[in-house]
Amino acid sequence: MAMDDEIFPRISGATTSKEAWEILKHEYLGDKKVITVKLQTLRRDFETLFMKKEESVQMFLSRVFILVNHMKSLGDSISNGTVVSKILRSLGSKFDHGVAAIEEFRDLSTYKFDELLSSLMAYEDRMNRSNEKVEEKAFSVKGQL
Repeated sequence: MAMDDEIFPRISGATTSKEAWEILKHEYLGDKKVITVKLQTLRRDFETLFMKKEESVQMFLSRVFILVNHMKSLGDSISNGTVVSKILRSLGSKFDHGVAAIEEFRDLSTYKFDELLSSLMAYEDRMNRSNEKVEEKAFSVKGQL
């Protein structure tokens, strides 16, 4: 019912929904060799992923989330613990204290991506607020001179 006119002829000869699904899957994802190559590229991207210097936690974790979901859509079974550990290793040095606290007090094998996102965003917000206070004091001292 919701099939585009260009796509429908490709599956019109299928006798079962599973057969139609396999045709579409092969059409859009490619065969096993293509999927394997795509997964290797995505895994390399995942392993070399690091937070950029001026990037916010939310932007970085968004990049990770997109990459991991793409890997899963191609059949990779990457665990939540692997993703959480990779994120903690990939954060900038300004997050070292927060990472140490998370590693000390949380079980990384059961720590969920959403919980990590919330913790890191709160930590980043606290750091930004303390930086603002330091800047305000610097400006007030400069104004008094």
